[in-house]
Amino acid sequence: MKDAPEVLVLDRIVKRKGKKVILSGMNLRVRAGEVVSIIGGATGAKAVLGRVLNGQLGVEGGAVLRGGPVGPTLSSPMGFNTGGTALRGLELRAAAYGLELDPYVNAVASLLRDPEDLRQPVMTLGPSERLTILYGSALLLPCTHYTNNSGPLPADKRAKAALKPLFREVRKRAGFICLNKGMITREKFPNQRFLRLHAGQLHTLEEFEEIQKTIGSNKKAEAAETVA
Repeated sequence: MKDAPEVLVLDRIVKRKGKKVILSGMNLRVRAGEVVSIIGGATGAKAVLGRVLNGQLGVEGGAVLRGGPVGPTLSSPMGFNTGGTALRGLELRAAAYGLELDPYVNAVASLLRDPEDLRQPVMTLGPSERLTILYGSALLLPCTHYTNNSGPLPADKRAKAALKPLFREVRKRAGFICLNKGMITREKFPNQRFLRLHAGQLHTLEEFEEIQKTIGSNKKAEAAETVA
């Protein structure tokens, strides 16, 4: 794993909203094959970090270094929610990433039980078919890192089964960053690590536990002083 290439580096990045500092000198290094789960609770900082990771926001300080094109958020219907068919969404993604359309469409179709689903608007399909198209069309792009707001694979069993072989292949060249409200335990992945977003920085779970202990001790000391 240590020999795998780095696909994403956040080097002391700073992101502000007005005068408020949202991300404060944050560091992160992700290698191909890694699944990095970032736990952040229902915080605005997690949403801002997600938009920085997927290229929607720039930063005011530090640097974001990418090993290749950033992938769309895996579960995002962006490009597919315009009312057109799934084929139209694939056309938009192929054009954005410079892909030949026919091989790309055929690769997505091979993931489906019924390729004719591509002639329907994605948002009218059942969850299994919709998720297979959204995740599959993203994973087939020539990207080196992906973000998502849950796990790197959908919870839907049928969609997950269809996508797993492709996911294994993509992990050879790409890393995955998953932004979660809490600890996700329904599935563990090889080369997975967990980080906690706190006060604009990322910490290991052990580091965060020590921070919480320190905060708790300080509060007890303040309470004791107030009583005295």
